[in-house]
Amino acid sequence: MTHNKDTPEIVPSKLESPINYRIIAIIIAGVIAFQIYLTYIVDDPISIVYGTSTTIPLIVAILSFMTAKKYSGIGVYGKAYIVLGIGFVGFFLGEFTYFIYEEVLGLDPYPSIADVFYYLLYVMIIVYLLLHIRFFTKEIQTRDKLMIGIVSASIIVSYTLISALEIGELNFDFYYGIVFVSIVSVTLGLSVYGFRIFQKGIVGTTWLLLTVGILLFMIGDSWYYYIELFEGYDLRHPVISLWYVGQFFIIYSLFHHRRTL
Repeated sequence: MTHNKDTPEIVPSKLESPINYRIIAIIIAGVIAFQIYLTYIVDDPISIVYGTSTTIPLIVAILSFMTAKKYSGIGVYGKAYIVLGIGFVGFFLGEFTYFIYEEVLGLDPYPSIADVFYYLLYVMIIVYLLLHIRFFTKEIQTRDKLMIGIVSASIIVSYTLISALEIGELNFDFYYGIVFVSIVSVTLGLSVYGFRIFQKGIVGTTWLLLTVGILLFMIGDSWYYYIELFEGYDLRHPVISLWYVGQFFIIYSLFHHRRTL
């Protein structure tokens, strides 16, 4: 299917293009191998982790902007992918700033300006999901709103209870963390809903792939904030690999999108 400037904003009800499961297997196997390398082989993971953690979101951002340019003015695509690109620029800046604080300046990066950039990613992903959900669904059913609310609330409540037990009081760390946990929980709830509606074939495999990527990424973020309560995060933790898998799914979906439409 080709488009030009004179093409009306018509989107088929279902976009058929098969997923290449060999690519999925390569992504998963590659990230597992990377995690094994981090855990058992490399002595100092700083360079490879920070290098990878800044490169991947930059690739996502560039591909998002390229996709937005290709489909500018066609349906929801142009605006949505610009939003996604801005979000991952924010994530890149967050990772880069975190590295500068911790490894160059020797300062504690929590809290820091890096958190502003991370927060930008969550806001932009929410906007991205809402743009697609509003474009491809007439109305969110009551049971789906309830599901989004339950998913979001369960994460916030669990974090609050664990914080109270672990920290012993609701101090600055709790209140600062709950700001991020709250927006992550909303993003995760919307991602679960997006996965459900796209899985039904409303808009095809491209959005399913991308939503799975966002879902995995948000699960990783939720996991991270629980880990931080026990100060158990380090550069060898498998949550890093979950972030990478999610972003690679998004990268694959962007390539898939450019071939599908």
